[in-house]
Amino acid sequence: MKFTAIFFLGTALTASPCLAGPKFTTVDVEGVFTIVTGLNQSGAVTGSYDDADLSAHGFLRTPDGTVTKFDAVSGSHRTVPAGINDDDAVTGNYTDPDTGFAKGFVRDPAGNIATFDATDGTGQTFASAINKKGEVTGFYIDGTGNTFAFVRSAKGKIDSFTVDGAGAQPTGINNKRMVTGTAFGDQPSGFVRNRDKTAITFTAAADGHGTESNAINDAGWTGGRYADSKFKVHGFLRNADGKVITVDVPDAKSTSVLALNQGHDSAGRWDDAKTFHSFVRKANNRYFAFDPPKAVKSMATDINDDGVVAGNYEKADGISRGYIRTP
Repeated sequence: MKFTAIFFLGTALTASPCLAGPKFTTVDVEGVFTIVTGLNQSGAVTGSYDDADLSAHGFLRTPDGTVTKFDAVSGSHRTVPAGINDDDAVTGNYTDPDTGFAKGFVRDPAGNIATFDATDGTGQTFASAINKKGEVTGFYIDGTGNTFAFVRSAKGKIDSFTVDGAGAQPTGINNKRMVTGTAFGDQPSGFVRNRDKTAITFTAAADGHGTESNAINDAGWTGGRYADSKFKVHGFLRNADGKVITVDVPDAKSTSVLALNQGHDSAGRWDDAKTFHSFVRKANNRYFAFDPPKAVKSMATDINDDGVVAGNYEKADGISRGYIRTP
């Protein structure tokens, strides 16, 4: 287990100077392969790591650096957390050691793990996000290959749904039980499903070639990416009234919004001609493009309301490590 505090001055892509650089903390659970997928308001992160046998296990790292490793069930060679709420409850999926199918799990703050299968036992279940009430969203593929979205209540009730009759893959759920993700009709489109189960689909560009929505906050803002008429990929934010704000890191070949906080700050990845990097866009349209020290590539996967960012990076050795960036 290795946790190294390192420092780096992020690049501000506006004229305002930075007087002090942010702090970077590396999250390297086993030294083989670590992926950070979620961050909460206290600064706890979750994700997965590979052991020497390349089996994937889950972990929870608290702000004091304590790491708890876990498997959803004994004998599973794959436990992959996808999200964490502010109480340190974690959701994700694992591979059932008996059937080989993916199933969902919720690990509560005390460490108790409940597993679930949104299908009749013949399909695969993938949980993607959890809110402060313990409600989980995700999708499942049934035994005939059809895709359905779901919301699972804190008590375990599964509410399955499609969006405009099409399969959908949710990626976020807010504290008002609004869900966002991508619906797969004639071409991919973003969607928002309200607590009353009504849903709307949207495209970030009328003449574009697909929209993916990756995050939602309590105000109903969403963030994601879309391909324009020339197939260039841009990030976007969409407010509750449907106004779309294009997010483009200056000089980037492509930009993807992967996370969004309550203050409408966003984070994600941007690509240059060779590789990809992390960024933060503040609500005032100020961009920060950055990589952790010695990184050859990186991407931000989550951001909390204090502007703390979590993500992943690689050095020249090609090993994936997580990071936490504190302003």
